[in-house]
Amino acid sequence: MGSLDYDDNVLFKRAQYMHILEFALSDFVTNDDVIAGYPFYGAWGRDTMVVLNALLHSKKYLDVVERTLGKYSRHIKNGLIPNMLPESGREANYDSVDATLWYIILLWKYGKCKQNKTYWQEVIHISESIISALMANADGNYSVREDGLIELSPAFGHGTWMDVRIEGKAVTPRWGTPVEINALWYNALCSYEAMCEEHNKMQSKGIQANAKLLLLKDQVKVSFDKFCRDGFLADRLEDEKPIMDIRPNALIALSLPWPLVDKEIMKSVLERSFAELYTFYGIRTLSARDSRFRKKYFGTQRERDMAYHNGSAWAWLLGPFCGLYLKVYQDEKTPKEMAKALGDFISTLRGGFMRGHIASVAEVWDGDAPHFPKGAPAQAWSVAALYNIESYIDSLGVEP
Repeated sequence: MGSLDYDDNVLFKRAQYMHILEFALSDFVTNDDVIAGYPFYGAWGRDTMVVLNALLHSKKYLDVVERTLGKYSRHIKNGLIPNMLPESGREANYDSVDATLWYIILLWKYGKCKQNKTYWQEVIHISESIISALMANADGNYSVREDGLIELSPAFGHGTWMDVRIEGKAVTPRWGTPVEINALWYNALCSYEAMCEEHNKMQSKGIQANAKLLLLKDQVKVSFDKFCRDGFLADRLEDEKPIMDIRPNALIALSLPWPLVDKEIMKSVLERSFAELYTFYGIRTLSARDSRFRKKYFGTQRERDMAYHNGSAWAWLLGPFCGLYLKVYQDEKTPKEMAKALGDFISTLRGGFMRGHIASVAEVWDGDAPHFPKGAPAQAWSVAALYNIESYIDSLGVEP
């Protein structure tokens, strides 16, 4: 897995670059939320949760993380946090399942930083209430199947991060059981169990985890095997039929804290993703070998919407890509080798900052060379992915 060389001069040393990168991330952070991107977007639940995950690397942002998580807890409806908070006179938008599952995982991750028994009590209650509401299927857009997997209705085929619609219809329909939704579901259930365990380490009078939810967690892990086909993961299941689109959702699924498959499958998914999805600017949303692949994001709104999740490369997906690489190779490679490999994957974006070519990271790039930046010129989760990866590289304690 290669790198890209530059001939022009470096303007900023690494310490300066990391300072600039943190400034770039702080551009999106408010007192209790995250602006998804400039100039087009406001605060979006899904994007906010992904960015909060990166902010956990910096102690000075921990208060922001706590306030933001608390803010979203006050907007829970039928087990969902809003994917868009009410703003500019518009009602809150709850057209997402994954934002809520990311939220539960973040409650656990932040709790490990805070280590406070009162906090654990509060978030255990919140998480159990959310999971119970999801199982009750209050709004009819999704349901928990008999095998424990979450299934989206055809009318809710836009309920994942691939959510663009034309005339009310999903361009990239994900109805059925989407792979990353169910990996997030499993990790949310594991996070709930881990919260109970963390609380009980601190308190002699422990909290008994809901046995029904623990059984569901185990059931989801067994059922997840239905996604495994030919060394990759089905992008979704239509009933029991695997839809074998080669998309980055498999990377999201396997980069999460609790694994669902063995390392050989992880490695196979990583290698195929590198061969068919990876670019120096981000990860393509559809394999370039697929007949539906759209290599350029340009044209009318309709033409751009058709390319948005059918080939365009997204920088935020470098986070899951590098996260999966870490899972596969952290026990096989030295810290120096890991720093070199991860640095190679992000070398173009790193070089853009260090040479003064960019001051933020764009939303998407064309899926084919020369990969011009498109969409919002400054996107929060794009910057967060780069900051997350670089922060991990720094934690290895070796010269990148």
